[in-house]
Formats: sequence, structure tokens, C-alpha cells
Amino acid sequence: MKKIIFLVSIALFFVACEPSEIVDVKGKIRLINASSNVGDINMYVDYEKVYATNLQYLNYSLFREYIATKHTLQIKDAVGNLLIDTSITVEDKKAYAVFVYDSLANLKIKFVSETFLAPQGSACKLRFLNLSKDDEFVDVYKTGDSSIQFLNFANGQHSEYLEFQSGFTEFDVSNSTNGNARYHYFGYALKPGYYYTMFLKGTKNSIGKDSLGMFTIENNTNY
Repeated sequence: MKKIIFLVSIALFFVACEPSEIVDVKGKIRLINASSNVGDINMYVDYEKVYATNLQYLNYSLFREYIATKHTLQIKDAVGNLLIDTSITVEDKKAYAVFVYDSLANLKIKFVSETFLAPQGSACKLRFLNLSKDDEFVDVYKTGDSSIQFLNFANGQHSEYLEFQSGFTEFDVSNSTNGNARYHYFGYALKPGYYYTMFLKGTKNSIGKDSLGMFTIENNTNY
């Protein structure tokens, strides 16, 4: 009887000592190239090149998963010159959009946390970033609606997601200080259940690819 108890005790000891199942704790990162000054770019995470093809101006990637910890993050141009050398702390089940953009003559980077809480019914969600090079504060409002949706945004500032009704929607941009019209965005067909990132790009003094304008990124569910 004692022998049986002894063997059972040993079995329980080894079961108790088995290592716990290891579960990867991960978050996600994506890259948006909003800089017309540097041309094509690529992202390096922990010194490893992320994308097989460089991202051109006004192009963006899908999300990629990374272990939740602090990572080295670098941005390089098409020939491998180091443009930005920084770090990002990825948290479990969090997602981050990395915007590379211009502020006058300077290249900047911005990390924006994402959300995947889907809008209900016929609604969608939209956020705004001012990534124009011009050193002005801007207001953005829906055309035909006197209420300002996004108020007093400087270069590099962004809003949280706001809920909009789906359908074709136009926007107007004005100078926050004097109210002068800056740009009329002829619109976008907003879809129910989608997420939109809308940013002001370029400069009012340009007529080329860097002319003042609005760019919209459309995504649905967990993108």
C-alpha cells in the first residue's frame, strides 16, 4: 500500500513540474508613407527589413504581428540611408499605425494607436490627421454642415475616431485663425462598418504631387 502511495506521489510531482504552455503575446504595426520629401521608404524592426517592396509616397502597408515588447524601429530610404532611428513599445493585443511625414523641411514620425471596435448599423468611423507641411492650424468640417468636426489641428496632430453616417461625404478645410478656405475635398463614399483615416497632405504653395490635398485610407474590421 505504501508503495502505491509513493508512486502516485511521484506522478503528481512530475505533473506539477511540467512547464506551463507558452502563449505568444503580440501586437501589430503598419506603416504609412505620408512624406513627399524622401521618396520610397522601408521599415526595419529590430534591424530586420520588413517589406520586400519599398513604400512609395501615399502608400501604406497591412499590419504585421510582433512580440509585445520594446522594439528598435528604423526608417530608411530606397537606397538604405537611415532616416529615422527610434523605438516602439508594442503592447499585447494593441495595434499601431506608424506615419512618416514632413513638417516644413523636417522628417517626422508619429505612432497612433488603433481601435477595432466596429461601428454599428449604417455608421462608420473616421479620424483626421494634419500632415500638411504648412505651419498653420486648420479646421475641418463636413460640407454643408456648420458644425466643425475637427477643430484647430496643427501639423502632426490627430483626432480620435468619430462616428459618421455612411454615404457620399465632402469636407472643407479652413485656416483656424482667420477662417480662410484652404481646401475643398470633393468627397468620399463612406461605407457602413468601415474605418477611415483621412489626412491633409502637401502644401498650399505646390502644384505638383505635393499639392495641398486630402488622402483617405479605407479599412474594414481587423485590418
